Amino acid sequence: MARTKLNTKAAIIAGFNKGKITFFNVILKYTFIIFIIQVVITSIVGPNLQNKARSYIQNSTIDFFPSLFQEKKFIDTVEKLTIFIQSKNSSNEFSDIYLKDDTNQSPKIITAKKGFLIVKNDTKVLKLLDGKFININKFGTATSFNFEKIDFDLSKFLTKTTTHKKIQEISISNLVMCINHILIKKKTTHLNIYCNKESIREISSEVYNRLFKPLYLFLLSSIVIFLISSSYENSNFKKIRLSIFYLGIFTIVISEISVDYSSKSTLAMFASIFLPLILCIISYALFYKKINYKNN
Repeated sequence: MARTKLNTKAAIIAGFNKGKITFFNVILKYTFIIFIIQVVITSIVGPNLQNKARSYIQNSTIDFFPSLFQEKKFIDTVEKLTIFIQSKNSSNEFSDIYLKDDTNQSPKIITAKKGFLIVKNDTKVLKLLDGKFININKFGTATSFNFEKIDFDLSKFLTKTTTHKKIQEISISNLVMCINHILIKKKTTHLNIYCNKESIREISSEVYNRLFKPLYLFLLSSIVIFLISSSYENSNFKKIRLSIFYLGIFTIVISEISVDYSSKSTLAMFASIFLPLILCIISYALFYKKINYKNN
């Protein structure tokens, strides 16, 4: 009778542990699905959408510029251009205008009593009336002249900010090719305007962030399984649950730190890639060992 009870208890424990393994396999399955989705979004969908947004802004009409002209505010949204207007009407005609152009070593300051936006030869132009042009050379000396009418080309500022792709907009294949070209083959010739030794750290971080940072999802799921393998009847269950919570927070922090660390060198990149994989394997091995130990 006693042996029968022991066999029954062992069968119950074995069935219970089998259920844990099944549940763990389900978690692993869904983690893999989420991993694939995140890689697709960060590597393909996100860069394409950002690139399309940049192209849309670049090809947009003059309607982009009225938002840069706000009454009684110094606007420096566009790089190396400061704009101030006293007032504007519903037709986007401006009065008491101040412009500072820092695109060259010699800053240019333009003031005008009136101005309005036009399109001239497919370029965006701010037509200024009754104003003054001041040019300040590198020695601090200023030269100036008055004008009745002048066209200030705004398209060069828009072009400068939207023509070149950001690293986040470049395809993952081109970024990987750049890393292979600069870090592995040690070639100094540029594949593209963005692929050079000065930008290789940013590129390495971007590649790691897109492809390998999501690996920490598996580590987070492996941490969760320790809750599965812990019994509510255990007197230390609350401490175990709290420890697992802090371990999860620590994992998230490490995943963020690894993005910057991965760009320091080729060795750091490989270390950042294999760290979550090794920790996952250890966690899974400990889980199965604990389950098998309970079965025995």
